[in-house]
Amino acid sequence: MGAKSNYLAKKVLDHILGGSDYTRPSTVYLALCTARPKMDDTGSTITEANYTGYSRLAVTNNSTNFPAADTVNQTPQTSGSLEIGSRYLINSYQSGDDFTNVGAPSNANGVEFVASGTTPAVWTNGSSLIKMGAIKQNGVPLEFGECTSGSSNVGWVAVLDAANGGNLLYYATLEYAKDITFGDKPIFPVGYLKFIET
Repeated sequence: MGAKSNYLAKKVLDHILGGSDYTRPSTVYLALCTARPKMDDTGSTITEANYTGYSRLAVTNNSTNFPAADTVNQTPQTSGSLEIGSRYLINSYQSGDDFTNVGAPSNANGVEFVASGTTPAVWTNGSSLIKMGAIKQNGVPLEFGECTSGSSNVGWVAVLDAANGGNLLYYATLEYAKDITFGDKPIFPVGYLKFIET
């Protein structure tokens, strides 16, 4: 699940509501990160992989590489894990269930919250949650350069508007952190990168 940077959030708000128009970059650059990016980071302040053979991956910003956004699956969920950073709606609250430890301000029908954890304190009484928003995913495999020496422990990916420096647009936590070592060639399969707007 991806988060939007402060830079991009302001650009979108101004574009939609009375400010300057924002022109999307024709090429975006993916960066493998060894520390979690922050909303106010730039392309110069994120901490990137540094193995030999690494560079940001240039991706043409088109509908082949990033197909049209879709609505997040809104099938009611009555058990399981939540995705940190995703927005949820308590669709049908059943007494005894407790979602306050994962970000809900209260336990009631119609409460919306951004999940701050994966496991609600109690979710055994049949309450249903609906994940909210729209999702954008990669439409082609995205492959970085091979590690020819050195190593990097990568746990995040960032989307930027320049090959060096530039502006941070989005960032996401990878499902699993990975030690990139000799011979590894990091690749994101189709649909692996998920950016959700709520």
